Amino acid sequence: MKSRIGNANKILVGYQLKDTYVPALMELCRNENIRFKSVGKEALGIKVGNLAGFDGFDSESVIKADSPDDECLIISGFSSRDMNRLLSELRKKEIKIDLKCVVTSHNQGWILKNLINELKREHEAMNKGKK
Repeated sequence: MKSRIGNANKILVGYQLKDTYVPALMELCRNENIRFKSVGKEALGIKVGNLAGFDGFDSESVIKADSPDDECLIISGFSSRDMNRLLSELRKKEIKIDLKCVVTSHNQGWILKNLINELKREHEAMNKGKK
């Protein structure tokens, strides 16, 4: 049985996105009826579930030291077909964000900073030795 998490609404949460990406993502989201939220370092202490709009998550955010600068795109509420379409649209619009993830029952309780640091470790491990 697949694990379901608390919110079926489609949302993209972008962290530290390039200024050129935000308008293109906003247009994509508007056309596809997807919520879009752009956040910066002020959100590093907020739990991923809260950023994705789930009930029952606190909204604390007090992290300043060692703030990651990497862009990140958090995806929630997408079916497999929706995900394929989203990734295709990102490629068409030449939006290249290395750190992307789907909100899961496992990571929804993580604070954003920890999620980004884990995604960085995974990305570096997967691309070790590639150029």
